[in-house]
Amino acid sequence: MTEHYLLHFVKEGNGYFRLADRTYRICAGQCFLIYPDQLALYLTDPGKKWEYYWIMLNGTKILSFLETIGFSRENQVISFQGEEVFSHLTGILQSAALKDYFNDDWSVLPEDPQGHFVRALSTDGITKYNDFGKETSWFMPLKRITRPGRRNDAYLDFIREKLGSGIGSPQAPTNIESYTYLPELFFLYDRNAEAWKWMQYILSVKELPHEIAAQGPNGDYPEISFTFLQHVVEGLMGVTPNVPGRTLATLSRLPADIGCVTLEEQEIGQNRITLTHRGRSASVLQNLSGDTLQWTARFPGEYQSILVDRQPLPARIREQCGIAFSEVTVPVEMGREIRAELPV
Repeated sequence: MTEHYLLHFVKEGNGYFRLADRTYRICAGQCFLIYPDQLALYLTDPGKKWEYYWIMLNGTKILSFLETIGFSRENQVISFQGEEVFSHLTGILQSAALKDYFNDDWSVLPEDPQGHFVRALSTDGITKYNDFGKETSWFMPLKRITRPGRRNDAYLDFIREKLGSGIGSPQAPTNIESYTYLPELFFLYDRNAEAWKWMQYILSVKELPHEIAAQGPNGDYPEISFTFLQHVVEGLMGVTPNVPGRTLATLSRLPADIGCVTLEEQEIGQNRITLTHRGRSASVLQNLSGDTLQWTARFPGEYQSILVDRQPLPARIREQCGIAFSEVTVPVEMGREIRAELPV
């Protein structure tokens, strides 16, 4: 166990990377990550040697850097070509510096007491605009370039206020496709009731004519159907799959007026699963077919343990977009059903 993040880049050879709950087969061109709180074993194939580089990392922003590359608790191995991982790391460090510049300098309008993010810069290179710009306003928090905290929370309130009741409100967009971003935006920051409200709104106007008559009804716009599926599976159900890693993370985002939802026979790679959320405190996963899945069951809030089939397991506490949640990872073999829930 180490106090740092350890990255290993395998240049030549093959071997194994073993954690408490799973084993990865490692070959040349792959990179594996060990978290600070993990016990891990990695070894080359018997009678052979492998060559690898390793880097020790620490700091408050390292975890977000690593997640940007593609690492997570569910997927601690990624593939790379040549020196591209080092290029990614360099790019991430530069991106982090750019994000700081955006939040602390570029997006700041000193004379604005409310601190709304600047969304545009005039061609004169001086004049800044932080009024409501519809998509240009909500793309910033949606793409996570705004830093979580009070300023971002206030900005989400500002967006909600300007949207009013949708099409017809003074400053709201007139095209339905603009609204397809809103559930994703509000789910991201755990504003689930607001996200669900806009899902319902999209359904309520799908039969109305699009602002461009030749387009037909709103519901014929291609973006409506596939983003709505996204809002159900990734949004409400909080499903985050990793097909190559055979992992699945879930986080219920059901609003208070939805007590229970089941996603039936969802294909994830070679697997089929059924997932049920009961409120935000209990989830049940069935692995109907395919290989064993590593299921990371997540719940909002900070808890020391999570019950898995009534047995308490130590929980990990994580944060995303300023929202804390607790999680536990368990294997779910084909044909098994496992229930995870918060302790009473």
